Amino acid sequence: MAKSAKPKSSAKPETQETSEQRFVRLTNKRVTKAMNDIRLIGNLAKYAHTQEQADRIQAALDEAYNDVQRRFAIVGKPEKPTFQL
Repeated sequence: MAKSAKPKSSAKPETQETSEQRFVRLTNKRVTKAMNDIRLIGNLAKYAHTQEQADRIQAALDEAYNDVQRRFAIVGKPEKPTFQL
């Protein structure tokens, strides 16, 4: 027997979330999670590891951080063409 479809109940209020409200809500969750994950990565230092492994972890985190910085820097700002010899 097929189950009858129940209407989905919406826990959200009827008012729509603005873009800024969504940004704040998601940022609070994601940055908190990222900070905790970085703390946990730091805890790995107590285990045996090589300097090369530590450098690779640091490089990967640096690259991810730099990508976030670039993405926030270009929001709303058009790229200006440049030329240098």
